[in-house]
Amino acid sequence: MIAWILHDTGRDPTVMNGAVMKNFVSADAQFASALVGKSDLFVSEVDESDGSIARYTPAISPLVRMVDTGADTWRRIFDTNVIGASLATAAAIPHLTASAGKAVY
Repeated sequence: MIAWILHDTGRDPTVMNGAVMKNFVSADAQFASALVGKSDLFVSEVDESDGSIARYTPAISPLVRMVDTGADTWRRIFDTNVIGASLATAAAIPHLTASAGKAVY
């Protein structure tokens, strides 16, 4: 979805996806799971059917008062939002370096 929004608004991102992106399918790209853009934006949309996506759940936060939130909840939030995002970025570093791209969270 982020890739399509950026593409549709003329930002022309490079995209790596775990599945066919129906919005990008064309006669030349019938199995469009990647798109090479001309901008410095790089989007990785992870949706693996093997279940590995279950190990990555980004951007969570508690919907309770801070005083009522225990250490286990804060650990889960930190692990997801900081460590998870860092690991995903680290995996993309070779491509980002090669394309002089940027990471967007």
